[in-house]
Amino acid sequence: MSKILHRRLTLYFAFGLAVLAINVGVSYYHILQLIRNNASVTHSQEVIITLERMLSTLKDAETGQRGYLLTGATRYLQPYNSAIAQINQRVEQLQSLTRDNANQQGRLAFLKPVINQKLSELDQTIQLGQQNELEAARRIVLSNRGKQLMDQIRLTVADMQQEEADLLALRSQQSRDSIRQTTLALSLIAILTLLLLVGFYALITRDLTRRKRAEAALQRSAQRLSILHDIDRAILEAHSSLEIAQSAIARLCYLVPCRQALLLRYDFEAGEAQVLGNSSNGKVSRLAVGTRLPLASVLPNIEPSSPLTLSNPPHAVEALEATCPTNLLPEPTDEHETCLTLRLKSESTLVGELRLLGAHVATLTPEQREISQEVANQLAIALEQAQLREQLQQNATELENRVLERTAQLQAANTELEAFGYSVSHDLRAPLRAMQGFTQALLEDYQEALDEVGQDYAHRISKAAQRMDTLIEDLLAYSRLSRAELQLQPIDLTALVSEILAQLDLEIRQRHAQITVVPPLLSVMGHRVTLVQVLTNLLMNALKFVGAGVQPQIKVWAETQPDGVRLWVQDNGISIAPQHQERIFRVFERLHGTEAYPGTGIGLAIVRKGVERMGGRVGVESCPTQGSQFWLELPQAQS
Repeated sequence: MSKILHRRLTLYFAFGLAVLAINVGVSYYHILQLIRNNASVTHSQEVIITLERMLSTLKDAETGQRGYLLTGATRYLQPYNSAIAQINQRVEQLQSLTRDNANQQGRLAFLKPVINQKLSELDQTIQLGQQNELEAARRIVLSNRGKQLMDQIRLTVADMQQEEADLLALRSQQSRDSIRQTTLALSLIAILTLLLLVGFYALITRDLTRRKRAEAALQRSAQRLSILHDIDRAILEAHSSLEIAQSAIARLCYLVPCRQALLLRYDFEAGEAQVLGNSSNGKVSRLAVGTRLPLASVLPNIEPSSPLTLSNPPHAVEALEATCPTNLLPEPTDEHETCLTLRLKSESTLVGELRLLGAHVATLTPEQREISQEVANQLAIALEQAQLREQLQQNATELENRVLERTAQLQAANTELEAFGYSVSHDLRAPLRAMQGFTQALLEDYQEALDEVGQDYAHRISKAAQRMDTLIEDLLAYSRLSRAELQLQPIDLTALVSEILAQLDLEIRQRHAQITVVPPLLSVMGHRVTLVQVLTNLLMNALKFVGAGVQPQIKVWAETQPDGVRLWVQDNGISIAPQHQERIFRVFERLHGTEAYPGTGIGLAIVRKGVERMGGRVGVESCPTQGSQFWLELPQAQS
């Protein structure tokens, strides 16, 4: 409920309460007034009736007196006696009824002694009649005194009746006025209440109508946002231009009244127009999605040789209404079919059009036009993005093909180079063996002919040939690791390490080394020959690289890691500074001269190459004066 409606309902409610309070007050006032007027009317009527009764009572007394005097029968005294018993009661009743009227009280004060005189005259004549003095009684009656008293009484009663009649007329008029005023007030209040109810009903009805309109607008807005969201999602999910276009215009037909919606993309260089989307309501379309048409057939008034530049801002949409080309119309064809065209632009260049067949600008609501323009705007952006993405994918594909081609060339060159290195290394061993053989023969057969200098030279030549042979052997081993196909299989490290230690038994005993193997060493996936060479190199380094006079102490153990099994080889040899811990795994990298620690500088390079070929890793941890810990990780074999 809006604030304005809430404020109006509160005002109506307060106004209704005020009307109700006024209604109660006015009704109460007029009802009291009506009761008072009715009471006054009744009061006047009672006074008039009482006066009539009092006068009638006096007449009854006089009638009884005359009947007795004429007949002497006592039965005629019954009306007299009854009247005498009631007359004072009538007078007192009048006294009570007229106490609010000073005039009537004055007349009543005058009337009471006259009534008493009349009653006394009647009583005197009756008593004379009872004493058989009828003549004396007749003289009193004939004296006309009684008539005079009765006339005074009638006149006074008539005056009192006239005044009460006037009061009755006045009060009756006041009562009718009060009834009319009450009726008028209640009618006004009823009309006001009715108007209030009508206003309240109109307010509620208008609010409900506005709510229904708002709900309908919200629903249309939700559908519009859904379309725009689908287009945006299609852009983000890198859909093709055809998928984006077909999905958008199919939804657009539900929101904008048209018989068919077409989305065309223009290629001015090729002079073609491609149908990216086609959705119709009940009509048979003859243009399949992807169809390419001559540009002149859909843009007959535009020169198709160069892109059409428009002056409106980028992505702006302008609606044009004109007769649609017949080749775009569905079956059956209506040559007078019009269509609403919304141009799609990118950087002020026309890239396509959204055509709504059977739609007219005048029949579309502002909201429907806004929806069409928003969808056209989004489609312009989507088509531009899709075109750029397709161009990017094409460039990426071309680049990937070039990379594959160059990689194949490099692999071929590397293979040739490795084959050349292997051949050279292999061919160098023959002259080296000849040098070694002839040097050894020289020392054995001509030792006496050579002096000490000559013998020293011969020994140096022999040792140099041995180092060269070892170096060539290591190079060939390294080369074989790069070229050979390795078939991985489960290998029990416990048995393998025991086998290697048995092969190194002579070296171990000569160096008085102490070797500790902590079982179990677990099983890994590896290449047996390669793994033997890797572990042999690590153990030989542990035996060789120790300080002078230090007994080699080597410990071998294994542990499970998230990525496989890690095998440790710990020694008490010379430590490796942190800056050299990565360098020692390169080819021909040495930290010491051959005089101190002989070797070729290829052993650890063979270790890294062999472990990496088996899908593992290798590393070293070393602290000064505490030796080194070499480790290698390989995938664990499934038991």
